[in-house]
Amino acid sequence: MEEIVDSEENVELVKKIAALANFSKMDTILKQNDDLIANLLKIQKSKLYEMHKYKQIMNMPAKNVHAYLKKEFEKPTKVLSKEEEFQEIVERERAKVKNEAAKVIQRNLRRFVLKRKHKRVYQNWTQIDMKEKAELIEKISERLANQKVMPRTDLQVIKTKLAQHKSHLKKEAELYVKREQLLESIKKNIEFFEERLEEERILYADLNFNDE
Repeated sequence: MEEIVDSEENVELVKKIAALANFSKMDTILKQNDDLIANLLKIQKSKLYEMHKYKQIMNMPAKNVHAYLKKEFEKPTKVLSKEEEFQEIVERERAKVKNEAAKVIQRNLRRFVLKRKHKRVYQNWTQIDMKEKAELIEKISERLANQKVMPRTDLQVIKTKLAQHKSHLKKEAELYVKREQLLESIKKNIEFFEERLEEERILYADLNFNDE
């Protein structure tokens, strides 16, 4: 009878030990999950901050990009251990490379967009539809038919004047795009200041209401 009791107690003891072991494993798994979630949140914050930086860079004037990236790069760091210091150096170097790449990308992108705008404006100014072409050809034909003596204009002179005219049109197209960009920038600045003024007006109104 005692052997049966001992056997039952041993079984219960084994069950308790197994339960404790499972609890320990679960606790370890939960801790690992917490660490994983913390790391994922850290990565998410980092990605969100990088996206924020990218949007800031894309929306600011090109002349302010270098100062902004320099300010971000030179943010003060905490006192770190040797391992953390090494990791910080690595991260700073990576950030430096990213910042340089961001400047190059933005510069090339702006240059590409400007070229496309110049080209589009120039094409709009110089493009002639088929109806206008037919009318011009007809007018030229009438003038030539009415002339008794054909004008002896040097072909090279005509080519030179045509090239000068095209060059002048291209410069005018570039200046036109620059003026449009300047006007757009002024418009955005005015909207920004109007929003700030409206916010300040609401803030002062709330403060005066609270004082009353």
